[in-house]
Amino acid sequence: MPTLTNAEARIAMMALTQLAQERLPVAGALRLRKVTRALAEHLTDVEAERLLLLERHARHSEDGKLLIEGSQYQFASDADRQAFNEAFGELMALTWEHGWGIRVSDLGDIKVAPAVLLDLGPLLEEPAE
Repeated sequence: MPTLTNAEARIAMMALTQLAQERLPVAGALRLRKVTRALAEHLTDVEAERLLLLERHARHSEDGKLLIEGSQYQFASDADRQAFNEAFGELMALTWEHGWGIRVSDLGDIKVAPAVLLDLGPLLEEPAE
């Protein structure tokens, strides 16, 4: 079973999204769909935790909404920003065990950039040599 950190899971999701655009054998497409759906559900939970961290550490407007200037959340102090960054780093370092990976055989005969395979990280099940 593949084990990924939450940071690796975010990168793997981008790679899965790229692979989802390719024409795959039916069995490979189904496996890709199963892995993508499970990972998406997990990342939804990770995002909810990130938002809770922002609620705890970032500044709020008078009506209770998080303050954003440009595309940046605002913090009352450097200490608040650092506390958020540390907690977020811990969140991204947590591991998640997934029941299935993507096998090379699932991909059929598609042409794929090596970077996509690298981004799959531990989700890519390579054949034994």
